[in-house]
Amino acid sequence: MNRSGIEWCDHTFNPITGCLTGCPYCYAKTMVRRFSGDPRINKQNKDKYTKKINRYDTASGMKKATLYILDEPFIGEDGNKIIYPFGFDITLHKYRENELDGLKSGCKVFVGAMTDIFGPWIPDEWIVKIFEICEDHPNNQYIFLTKWPTRYVELQVMGLLPNHPNFWYGTSITKPEDQFFSTDEFNCWVSMEPIEEEFLFDQDEKETEEGFKHIKWIVTGAETWNRRGKVKPELLWIEEIRDMADRQGIPLFMKDSLLTIVKESDMRREWPAAMLQTKPGPGWAKIRYSTCAVCGMEFKKGEMATIEARGARGTSSQPLGFICRNCFPSWSEGQGFNDKFEAIFGKEEK
Repeated sequence: MNRSGIEWCDHTFNPITGCLTGCPYCYAKTMVRRFSGDPRINKQNKDKYTKKINRYDTASGMKKATLYILDEPFIGEDGNKIIYPFGFDITLHKYRENELDGLKSGCKVFVGAMTDIFGPWIPDEWIVKIFEICEDHPNNQYIFLTKWPTRYVELQVMGLLPNHPNFWYGTSITKPEDQFFSTDEFNCWVSMEPIEEEFLFDQDEKETEEGFKHIKWIVTGAETWNRRGKVKPELLWIEEIRDMADRQGIPLFMKDSLLTIVKESDMRREWPAAMLQTKPGPGWAKIRYSTCAVCGMEFKKGEMATIEARGARGTSSQPLGFICRNCFPSWSEGQGFNDKFEAIFGKEEK
């Protein structure tokens, strides 16, 4: 279990690594190269893994993928653990199944940050097992993301897609023609990253605002790697996404990759209120959580503003209550110090 450097989640959970989608901007494939050793040599140690061939169907016909299965961490000849011994080939790390046991309180967990667990080459039973692991740890919010939203539909039809309030099914889209999973029955969200083209929401294009009516969260950002063909989104493109999100009432999270385009004061770092209501493990609620004095909903204390007061000069201040980030702007405006909002919340989530 890794503490995440991704701004919008707390941890990443990677029981599967590797991907066959082939996105030219993929950050995971670039990162894997640093921690793979020599995959050709590693594959010669056949006593350390099992292998299976999975045949899967795509729009272009039947294909096959080689899947690697590790019951234990892969140890190299120097005695050190190799995190991605088969490079970016599809690998199931079965020994990671108990990693969620180490979380002491409710967290936002990105499941599959180093893969696409809903790619058509991933067996149904692998996905179902991951769902079961998450269901066995109901105190977290689980965030899924894919470039293959039709897999969500297929699993839903088979009755294999869990419908839990703490499961968030996201689709990665970069261009207006990209399709995404959108239904009122599930928590659906979209990652518009990296933005490669303008989304014309106010025109009769294939991608319209109507398609976003069931979306409960939008994350947007620019490509961070330096490569030939990299697209830098224009400010107007981002403003159009922001305006659409406001019209639809969708929380918007702008990643730090947009800071060279959007002023810090105009950045949005919002989550759905339900996603922030992570439930703690036993014994942690009184210490880590409190209710918002305005809306009465429960959140982590560290994600709320603390209202304090002191009775006389020289005495220490005492907490009077907490106010969540959703209620704080209107509350502080009523108190005459709305400009303090950025100081408290503006740079908190990194």
